[in-house]
Parts: sequence; structure tokens; C-alpha cells
Amino acid sequence: MNAVALLGTTFGLSFVSGIRLYATVFGVGLAIRMGWLHLKPELQNLSILANEWVIVIAGILFLIEFFADKIPYIDTAWDIINALIRPIGGVWLASQALGEVNPVLMVIAVLLAGTVTVSSVSAKSFTRIASNIHPEPFTNIGLSIFEDIFSIFMLWLSFTAPVLVFIIVIVLTVFFIWLIPKAVRWTIKGLRSIGVWIRKKFSGIAGKPT
Repeated sequence: MNAVALLGTTFGLSFVSGIRLYATVFGVGLAIRMGWLHLKPELQNLSILANEWVIVIAGILFLIEFFADKIPYIDTAWDIINALIRPIGGVWLASQALGEVNPVLMVIAVLLAGTVTVSSVSAKSFTRIASNIHPEPFTNIGLSIFEDIFSIFMLWLSFTAPVLVFIIVIVLTVFFIWLIPKAVRWTIKGLRSIGVWIRKKFSGIAGKPT
């Protein structure tokens, strides 16, 4: 397994962890345990995910996330709770996927994997905040289902076409880093608009004669 392919799998796991950490751990662990996924020698450290307790705990958290992620406001609250857990999980998975490599390369690759995870975490979180500015269930459900399908597809590619995943993740990470400041401004603008609307509503109610 060449260096680019190894980084492709590493970055793929980190990227998807920023969107669906528990699904990543559960899905990869279950696939290894059931024999659907045969790890290459360089990736053998990931076999820890096939532990039955890891699969059970990750599966329970995945089910909670699956439903919480499709409810307006609850999805944002869940993202806040997991804002630190997902990057830590993504970096840990990256360190396991890298296996035994030069310590200097390990540090560099883990730092890059952390950047990848944080970018996908941020993109997901701000997208959900933006959708909750005008909350209705269909947008949240649609976004969540898209993220489910996209995560499964990226995990599959991470092990079957890691070089392609390396390219996709680099492009998306650069795009997200460019997009995040704009998403922050859009979110702040939207929240201010809601604040103005609420103040007008309350002032209107207060001004009505009793």
C-alpha cells in the first residue's frame, strides 16, 4: 500500500468522522467482524474496531445520532455536544490507520487529519445552523439522509479507492476552509434577522390595546 493510498484511507476515515463518527466506528468495526472488509497489513491496527463492545457502544450511539440528526434544533444541540468528540475520534482513527510509520510523518499526518476532521465538523454544524434559521423538518431530514448516504459511500471508497478519496478529501477540505467564514457570516446575518422579527412581533403584541 503506497503512501498516497494510506493517506487516502486515513483522511477518508477522518473526514467521515467529522460527519458521522459513531457510524464510522460501527460500520467499519462490523464490516471487519463479519468478514466483509479484509484489512491490508498496513491497516491492521483498525481491527480494534471489530471488538464486540466497541461495536455495541458505537451502534447505540449511532442509533441515537441517526434520529437526533433529523430533528430541527436537536441536531444542532447534538452537534454542539459532539463538537470536541468528533475531532478527537477522527484523529484517533487516523493514528490507528497509519499504523507503524516514521514518528515525524505520524505527527504531520495526524495534524493534517485533524484539520480534515475539523473542516467537515464545521461544515456540517454551520449547514445545520443555517437550516434551523427557518426550521421545518424536510430540510433537516433531507440533509441528514444525504449525509448518511455520502458517509457510507466515502467509507466504501476509503478502502476500495483510497487514492481517489485522497483527492476528494483534499478538494473538499480546501473548499470547506474557504466556505466556513462565509457560512459564519450568513448564520450571524440570519440570526440577526430572526432577532429583528421577534422584536417586531413582541412590540406589536405589546402595543395592541387590551
